[in-house]
Amino acid sequence: MTFTLPPQPSGKSILVVFLLVLCVWLPFMAASLTAKVCMNPKYDDEKRLRYCNFSLRVAGYSVGSLEGHKMSGLYMERGILHANIGETELAREDMQKALELASFGKPHERLMELANPPRPNPIILNPPKSEPWVPELLVRAEQKHVSVHAKQIWFQIVSETMEKH
Repeated sequence: MTFTLPPQPSGKSILVVFLLVLCVWLPFMAASLTAKVCMNPKYDDEKRLRYCNFSLRVAGYSVGSLEGHKMSGLYMERGILHANIGETELAREDMQKALELASFGKPHERLMELANPPRPNPIILNPPKSEPWVPELLVRAEQKHVSVHAKQIWFQIVSETMEKH
């Protein structure tokens, strides 16, 4: 009985695989790190806005197409930052995008569910848990580091969305 070893990869193929992994992994690691700065209120608004823009740009190529709801917090944060520096229209666009992504494209329905929660059915012992994305945006808008202007824009968006239909 003879044993043969499988062909060993060449140095070039290992290098190509390493570079491909690095080219994919590095931008997303950078996006993750910049997202942390974007969300951190200890930095000034202009710096955080730059980091939010970078993070959204990079993450939008992969995460945005598959799991946009996870990017809703970044859009909300960028909207708050735009409001803080007086860019009302950009703030409104980002906050609306955050609500749209967080609600999986059904902002009115999701807000109405939160405003009027269904009564629990005693037959169902373990009711399904709701998605946390929209409630997280509502909580974020109430935090002390959010300017009055940003809160006004956000609550106007929520009010308009709830009045639809």
